[in-house]
Amino acid sequence: MLARSCWRHLGGRPVSSAVRSVRQLSAGPSHWMYPLTGRGLVRVRGPQAVPFLQGLVTNDMRHFEDGARAIYAMMLNNKGRVLFDLLIHQHDDDGSFFLEVDRSMTSKLQSMLKIYRVRRAIEIDDVTEQTAVFVVQEAADADGSGLSAVQCTEHGASPHATGPLGLPLQPAQGLISASRDPRLAALGWRLLLDAFTLPRDVLPTARTGPDPRPLRYRLGVAEGADEVPYAACTPLEYNADYLHGVSFHKGCYVGQELTARTHHTGVIRKRVMPLHFSRPPGDAAVGAAVRGAGAGRPLGRVLAVSGPDGIGLMRVAECLAAPELTLKGDGCVVTTHRPDWWPQEAAKDPQNRTG
Repeated sequence: MLARSCWRHLGGRPVSSAVRSVRQLSAGPSHWMYPLTGRGLVRVRGPQAVPFLQGLVTNDMRHFEDGARAIYAMMLNNKGRVLFDLLIHQHDDDGSFFLEVDRSMTSKLQSMLKIYRVRRAIEIDDVTEQTAVFVVQEAADADGSGLSAVQCTEHGASPHATGPLGLPLQPAQGLISASRDPRLAALGWRLLLDAFTLPRDVLPTARTGPDPRPLRYRLGVAEGADEVPYAACTPLEYNADYLHGVSFHKGCYVGQELTARTHHTGVIRKRVMPLHFSRPPGDAAVGAAVRGAGAGRPLGRVLAVSGPDGIGLMRVAECLAAPELTLKGDGCVVTTHRPDWWPQEAAKDPQNRTG
């Protein structure tokens, strides 16, 4: 009876495959999978796609030539402010690129890319409705306990994103791309599927897992338009340099001058950091100021909250030195820390040169 059920749910696969799935089910899920319905995809394809994107994004598209399956990058305006935070995936078959962005920004991203295209032989399409994005975590470590974060070793290069995938995928026609999250290995994997492919056809032992946001917040990683405000922040404030999202060795791109100057002077006083609240403050806390002891200036502001966890754009040196942090108007006690995955250089200068 159970085998028959598997037959129906696995799309009429051979009985041996169904029985194998039954055994996998009885052993429990090996991975959790969660649909990222708030993410959209813009496809860029054509013989000039690589040089086209190379002049627009903060990272180096040549990482794909070195075996990268995905890279993290941002698109900036000419003042060096972030317009879009992106995960760029390469199609496993035809070599086209899928720019993963906040779903609310796909139309704006597509329009901007078309402005820069001019007469290049490039196709730019919003394929959000024809595709789906999933995050995958190992079931044993979906809450982040037991995962060791990988420190940044080279700006723009993601060492864990070019090695073995480490995911037991089944061949499926609708699989567009599978990659380790290029920002941090602790964030798991990203799967891009066409809208007609069932996730369990690609990863049979996976089951729907918990919302990945709390883990991302505990790691101190911002994502999407609600957390990375349009044209209002710089990539280094949002740790793009620490998350393998900026190359300081490639050629020119839009917004490069301010980004490079800030990096080389080392003055980055504010960065996104993880926050933990003494009690869940709710969505009303988003945008609220975080204050130190006394009536001094705010040391940061809350960007996002999920339960007792969140992220904030914080004055690094000052908030780490403060004996206590509280949420303005609420009194909720806030704690923060320097993430383990930040490179050691971030703590070298006591004069707040990198904080």
